[in-house]
Amino acid sequence: MSPVANTQISVTRLAGEIGAEVAGVDASEYLPDDVAAQIRQALLDHKVVFLHDQRLDYATQVRQPARRTARPRRPAPRRAH
Repeated sequence: MSPVANTQISVTRLAGEIGAEVAGVDASEYLPDDVAAQIRQALLDHKVVFLHDQRLDYATQVRQPARRTARPRRPAPRRAH
């Protein structure tokens, strides 16, 4: 999937209270910010997401920008004892 802005993905709720299938995305390609945001929202809404038929090796997974999932952490201020 090419990096096109405003790409809509398909999120289908699965049985029970958790789980959804995400379709319409090739996770081995660069994920535009709007697609990454939709997947993240699906994860937040459904707690578990499944992306079927993906070809992801370790290098491909590492290549996806960590900024989408990681949040910078500031070290806790040190207290004088």
